[in-house]
Amino acid sequence: MLGGEVSLAVMIVRSWKNGLLLAALAVSVLGCDVSVDIGGPPTPGSGPSPSPPGAMLLELSPLEPTSSDELSVVITQPAVDPDGDITSIRFTWWVDGIIQAGLTDLATITADQTSRGELWEVRAYAIDSVGQVGPESAAQVTIGNSPPSVPQVQIRPEDPAPGLHTLVCEIVESATDEDDDDLTYSFAWSIDGEAYPESSEDWTGPITDEHEGDSIPPEDTVPAQHWMCSVRAHDGVVEGDAGVAVVTVGETPVQPDFALPDINETSPSFGTEVSPRDYLKKVSGWYFGHAT
Repeated sequence: MLGGEVSLAVMIVRSWKNGLLLAALAVSVLGCDVSVDIGGPPTPGSGPSPSPPGAMLLELSPLEPTSSDELSVVITQPAVDPDGDITSIRFTWWVDGIIQAGLTDLATITADQTSRGELWEVRAYAIDSVGQVGPESAAQVTIGNSPPSVPQVQIRPEDPAPGLHTLVCEIVESATDEDDDDLTYSFAWSIDGEAYPESSEDWTGPITDEHEGDSIPPEDTVPAQHWMCSVRAHDGVVEGDAGVAVVTVGETPVQPDFALPDINETSPSFGTEVSPRDYLKKVSGWYFGHAT
């Protein structure tokens, strides 16, 4: 214990400002004044530092795209910011590991920018109001093969006669392919809903006009048949959807039924009776003349 006189004075001053209690304790010991600050508002800049945003989860849609599809970013779990002040999300796009500078911040990529076999990746992170960035998240897909489009087809003639006309399935508008593949075509026929020629052993079977199996011989047609032709394009990997055409075989036309003597001395049939019926399914010319 110190000898001599000790002077101790305590003074507490209270004041209020904007609803906050400000307190100061003044102590005088041995003639020395000590001031201790025990309260008051925080000094600007002395609070906790802002926290950066968290990571997000994302994927690309569709999950199995072709070169006919656009790519879109889908955020399946948003980033969370402790301060609640995320202001933007930055996207960058990469193709086969190479950044695509011109696509920065796009959320959708159009189909014409992609090609079969490319590996597309999007990377993204959140940014808060003071410029802090969160962890980078990524998603990637490989562009698959795009099937050919549907060819436009028709069957000619439009009003075939049974036993007389060949049915030809004609491609009037070719299929297209987004991958610029060379295309081939396959033809399939049906009669009244049944596969041709598998439905009967009596059929002759399809013949070829321009493409293999694109035609039906006259001997396989009878009145009132409903024929359907289906044509698909193939790009060497997959087939596209079918283009379809239908036609109904009409009634048997009335055939000329007469015979005349052949008086052409140079004709192989000179001196015999000949009739137009002798030339069914053939091309023939007839001249009828009379003189007195």
